[in-house]
Amino acid sequence: MSGCKPQILRIALWNANGLQNHNEELKLFLTQNKIDGMLISETHFTSRFLFTVPGYDTCPTNHPTDKAHGGTAILIKSRMAYAELPGFATPELQATIIKVQGPHRSVTIASTYCPPRYNLKAISFETFFLSLGSCFVVCGDFNSKHSLWGLRLDTTKGRELATVIREHNYAVLSTGTPT
Repeated sequence: MSGCKPQILRIALWNANGLQNHNEELKLFLTQNKIDGMLISETHFTSRFLFTVPGYDTCPTNHPTDKAHGGTAILIKSRMAYAELPGFATPELQATIIKVQGPHRSVTIASTYCPPRYNLKAISFETFFLSLGSCFVVCGDFNSKHSLWGLRLDTTKGRELATVIREHNYAVLSTGTPT
């Protein structure tokens, strides 16, 4: 018997739609909620923008044009054991990816953004998910609607994403509300 509590990783998702103006709000949220990893979509970061939060490492993936739109990031507590993996940076999908070592196994965590103007097909989603390994958590704004995650209408992109989720028996966690 051990006197140690099992380690729990507290992660949160935020669709920022630009992070520069929300720096103080984000710091407060991280502190109040004791967040270990913050997954952020639509950071609007560029290579000329440096974003830091004390006590956290910033892992960004900018839009491939390096213009201030799209993009993702993961803020991870500096004391956490993790490895930053190569991200995705295409116009239709941006993702920041890290691997965190847990007490029994590692888990891959991805912060993802899919701009609304691109209608990804099932094969694109499947390729992305399969690249993450067998144990992963993906959070983000896919800009796809489907009843599988609690929305009233299904879009083309939502049907494509739902097909992959069903075929691979992935679990979906959603508030059922738009971002």
